[in-house]
Amino acid sequence: MEPELDFDQVIGRAKTAFGVKTDAELCELIGFSTSRFANRKRTGSIPYAELIAVAAERKVSLDVVFFHDPPLQVKSRDGVKSTPGAEEDLVPIPHYDAIGSCGHGSWIESARVIEIVPVARSWLLREGLVPEQTVIIGSRGNSMYPVIKSGERLMLDRSKTDPSLGGIFAFVYQGEMSIKYLQRLNGGLQISSEDSVSFPARYFPEEEAKDIVIEGQVRIGISRL
Repeated sequence: MEPELDFDQVIGRAKTAFGVKTDAELCELIGFSTSRFANRKRTGSIPYAELIAVAAERKVSLDVVFFHDPPLQVKSRDGVKSTPGAEEDLVPIPHYDAIGSCGHGSWIESARVIEIVPVARSWLLREGLVPEQTVIIGSRGNSMYPVIKSGERLMLDRSKTDPSLGGIFAFVYQGEMSIKYLQRLNGGLQISSEDSVSFPARYFPEEEAKDIVIEGQVRIGISRL
């Protein structure tokens, strides 16, 4: 699903949020030449990755840039503040073209943002996800079938990196990203799959486990976006 976001609106919000007034100033922030920016404007191709990077650096909420102005706070007569429509708050979730493999894979840092998916904050919280730390990645391979189907898109909560209680995690080992069950065991890490015949469990002692970088917990599978 392609997000229905307007280039000029997003750029206008970004300039306001980042404290710049001109396209040239914004280009300098995101590392674009004016000609490259003009080409993006002509095609309506929003520079998601670059805007997200600047927002993160400046600690600006992504929803301010991509969806709406900062929520209006109303103070009642007794001094209590409330936010009208807060239950409708949408969170912009970056969807990366990274493929987390259920066998062998590639890592998200070399990936690019291909779209921004608006998701209700209340729904994310109900599902146990930290909204600002949630991203979407792809998957391939059959080692986690039927829990994860090959090609399924996955919501990854990057705030959850402790496998002490077990669960499905995306992790990097020797430069490749995989998606497996992880559990802390005897100081090390136990890695296992749904298909334990073709993909037998493997145990990494504590010293070897230090080479495994856990990138987040897989919480939600999405058949279609």
